[in-house]
Amino acid sequence: MRKPISLCLFFCSIFTFAQGIKFEENIAFNDALAKAKKEKKIIFVDAFASWCGPCKMMSKNIFTLKTVGDFYNKNFINLAIDMEKGEGREVAKKYSVYSYPTYLFINGDGELLQKDVGYIEEQPFVSLGEETLNTLKFGSLKTRFEKGENKPEFLVKVIKQYYQSDYELAKKASEIYFKQKKDVLKNEDIGLLFTFIKSPKDYNFLYATEHKSEITKLISEDQYNNFINPLKINIIMEESFKDNKFNEKYFLEKATPILGENEALHVKNQLLLQYYLEQKDYKNYETLVLNLYKNPDNISEKELSEAAKIFVENIKTPSSLITAQVWAEKSVMMNENADNTFTLAKLLYLNGKKEMAKGFAKLSKSLSEKNNLNTQSIDEFIKKIQ
Repeated sequence: MRKPISLCLFFCSIFTFAQGIKFEENIAFNDALAKAKKEKKIIFVDAFASWCGPCKMMSKNIFTLKTVGDFYNKNFINLAIDMEKGEGREVAKKYSVYSYPTYLFINGDGELLQKDVGYIEEQPFVSLGEETLNTLKFGSLKTRFEKGENKPEFLVKVIKQYYQSDYELAKKASEIYFKQKKDVLKNEDIGLLFTFIKSPKDYNFLYATEHKSEITKLISEDQYNNFINPLKINIIMEESFKDNKFNEKYFLEKATPILGENEALHVKNQLLLQYYLEQKDYKNYETLVLNLYKNPDNISEKELSEAAKIFVENIKTPSSLITAQVWAEKSVMMNENADNTFTLAKLLYLNGKKEMAKGFAKLSKSLSEKNNLNTQSIDEFIKKIQ
């Protein structure tokens, strides 16, 4: 005999659903924008992905709450959009949605007013909505920032909202934040600082170098050096090139205290190789690379392959071409691919090994076809050596 359905369980579940956020159904995003403009309301978008655990937790634990439903249903047009399906892909692209869940607050003109991510508890989630409503009175964060609002907590909001969609705006906010910072650095400041360091010319780079002792109380010195040192080396590299010449002595003098002697020498040699290539000085390139690659077992596959290819195209010395063949063979043994097998084929041909060259050329063609690569140059080479 079938057991009767528990009326309490049935009606309670309906009531629980009804008291939460009521998301619009079967409405296109552009239609929601038109509705928002007409009603002078803001769209709240739950930007989710079907596989996202925190998204499911928000749907179960937060969106179903009466306090949340009462507030969001009264003040917003609510949409739940899967960012990996249908028009969700375009919405994700337009508003720079890269993680889930993301919450978007958008006006009828399609302007992003507020953005946040991750699992948020009940009261902070309501506060997020309240904060967004303030933009109707005072303008969007961007508008307020451009008008000169610059309190630290406000700047943090600007940085977090725009660092993906408007990097330059967020970078400017970050620089103002640190220019006026008087209190002690906190853990969250590290991200606000380092996210906007791309060049030694950036203000945040100067701040980071001047406040190293404070920063290394929050992160290890190794973490600090791994981020800052490459930028310092970039400065030294620029200063080492004067009048189209590379000053090796200056570079080593400045770079060795930062990198150590062996690494500074390695970087110097790589810069020299690049410099010779840019100058088309293949004679000095040949001399240096032959000296550096005496033991190819200590050289990466990529470096060996690149040097072998340059020798094929620009070097005529017979003994050097034999050495380059060894490099190409090592490269193929480490990581056989269409590019290095073709380089080896050409070196074998130049070194008088026609049949072996043909075999590796055919192998290169096969590998190219598997990866849908153009084989015209390989076909012409095979025809040439037939």
